[in-house]
This record gives sequence, structure tokens and C-alpha cells, in this order.
Amino acid sequence: MDGHSIASALSRDIIQSKVLAVNRGMELVEQTGEETDAPPGFGVRLRFRTTKGFTTNEPMLSADVGGHLVTLASPDEKPLQEGGWYCLRATGFDTPDDAVAFGTRLNIALQVTSLRRMLGVDVGSGRATSSLGKVVYDALAEQGAFVRPNIHGLDVFEDRPGTAWFNASLQGSVSTNPTAIFDDISALVGAVGVGEPKKFDAVRLLNEALVSSDAPSQLTLAIAAVEMLAQGGKWSEAQNDAIERLAVTAQKDRSLSETEQQELAAAVRRVYPMSVMEGFRRLLAQLGLMEIWPHWRDLYSDRSRILHGLAYAKPEERVGMIAPATLLSSRIVLSALEAEIPGAASELDEILHLPKVYKKFDSPPPCPPAP
Repeated sequence: MDGHSIASALSRDIIQSKVLAVNRGMELVEQTGEETDAPPGFGVRLRFRTTKGFTTNEPMLSADVGGHLVTLASPDEKPLQEGGWYCLRATGFDTPDDAVAFGTRLNIALQVTSLRRMLGVDVGSGRATSSLGKVVYDALAEQGAFVRPNIHGLDVFEDRPGTAWFNASLQGSVSTNPTAIFDDISALVGAVGVGEPKKFDAVRLLNEALVSSDAPSQLTLAIAAVEMLAQGGKWSEAQNDAIERLAVTAQKDRSLSETEQQELAAAVRRVYPMSVMEGFRRLLAQLGLMEIWPHWRDLYSDRSRILHGLAYAKPEERVGMIAPATLLSSRIVLSALEAEIPGAASELDEILHLPKVYKKFDSPPPCPPAP
């Protein structure tokens, strides 16, 4: 079958089938049979994956976000409660650059909102998960069907009737209130500045934890997100002076040979880098979150014991650590984002119901202590 034959078959599907999701222009053609006279502009489509659905049986919902009508849709037009793949679409941009700028802010706002609502999104890296050959695309275009690769991530397109994407879908078993998602995205889009916030990889890590279905991966990724924020801590000048005095004292110890003095002094200077735990404590103090410090300290201690084989946690105990890990990590990461994205941490006490106490598990060491 040649490209034109394939295109002919596909174009019938585009017009007749609900297996393909279309942009606003195509929906007008389907509903009225007439093309719009409005000059073509540009649109943006953000396709993402989540393991959770939305608490509605509607196939799409729309809301004003930053002055643009944004539609949340399931690519195969299933109820939003059923899908695992979703897209956020907006049109009406004068230039591709305008669409990219808005789409970038929308992307960041979605990922931050995901942490606020414990949704977990995979926004991809702008690569197609399904595509056709150029000869098929060209033949389809000749018939007025402008089929685009199904990008996992951000896709900017010319807003014209006949634009469509191939879809893929996954089932979700847990649902999230779509109104709350739209409310958060609408509030955050305007707060997102030009460029990506510093250490935004922490947001990506935490979303990967929320999307994952593997307990050890969830635990590791959630805590790694906070480790990323806490790394690189340095002692104050006064503390460094104190460490140097200890090194000088060792260097002057007359009970040691000159070589031993030098070795010990060098060891003192090396042995006192800021610990990970001290980095955590400082981070929480800077963010005004010292009330959760005992819970985080105990959680991280348990995680380290498990990871390094110092204790055994039963599967149900490891699963029991996931909720505290993701909740506490989200609280910390969102609070750190607040300086660059005002509103990222607003009303978190009402949204993220943090555990009052993190209960450490008691597990014997994996082997008896040495005699």
C-alpha cells in the first residue's frame, strides 16, 4: 500500500473515528461542517502521563489559565476518570514563540501543581511516542488532514482545521479532582518567571516518585529530591576557623612524630565536611520547617538503614514509608520553590495532610554483632 492509500484510509479515521483527538479547529469542522474564517494562529499541546485519573466522567474540561482557554482532555475522548494519558491544549497565539513561552510556563505549573495535589505526572522530554513516515504525512496534508507526531511533552502546532494526533492510553485506578488541578495551574502560570527555577530537577524526581508503582523506587526518588536541595552545604567562617584550630592542635602534639602530626592534621581537615543530615537540618531551618525535622530525621535514618543493609524492613513496612516520604518531600520541595514561584507552597497545611508522627520501625540487625 502506498503513502496516498494509507493517507486515504487514515483521513477517513480522522474525520469519523473517536480514536484520534483533535484541536479546537477540527472540532468546529466536525460540529458544523464548515471551516472557520479566522486567520490561522498557533496552539500548544502538553501531553503527559499519570497513574491517576480525574474525578469526572466528562471527556474534557476547559478553564481560563493566564488569559488563555486551556482544555484538559483524554486523547481518545474517554472519560477523564479512565485515562492515563492526558493533554492540556491552548490556541490563539500569534507566533510560535508566544506558544512556546506559554507552554513552558504551563509545563512548569503542571509539575508544581502535581506535587501540591499528590498527582504525579510524567511530562516527557518532547519526543514522539508514535509517528508516521513523511510520505504519509504529506499525502494526508493534501487531503486536508494535518496529522502530527504524538509528542510526549510540549508540542507547538499551527492552529488549522484538520489537525490531529494519534493517541495512546493507560488505565488509572485512583482519581484526582480536576477543578483543584485547574485552580492551582491557573494561579501558578502567572507566577512562573522566564526560565526554569533553580534545582527544578527536584520537582522532576518527586513527580517520578509519585508516578512510579514500585515501592523502593518511590522511596528512593522522593528522598533524593530533598537530598538534591540539601547538598552543597558549607560551614560558616567561624566553624571553619574552629576546625582549623583543631588541625593546628593536632599538628603540634609532641607525642606524635612529625609525619604523624601532618597526617592527623590533614585528616582533621578532611573529616569534618558538612554531613547530609546537617544539610537537611539547615535546609529545613532556612525554610521555616523545623516542626517536621524530627519526622524527616527519623524517616531518612530508616531509609539509610534499609538501603545500606543495616536493617531489614518487611514489604508492608517499606510500603508504609511511602506516604510519609512523598508528603514530607513535597512539603519541603514546594517550600523551597516558593521564593521563585510565589504560591507554590500556599495552603499546604490544608492540602497535604502531613503525618503527625513518623513511627520508626523496629528491626533487628541483619546479622549478630561481632564478638
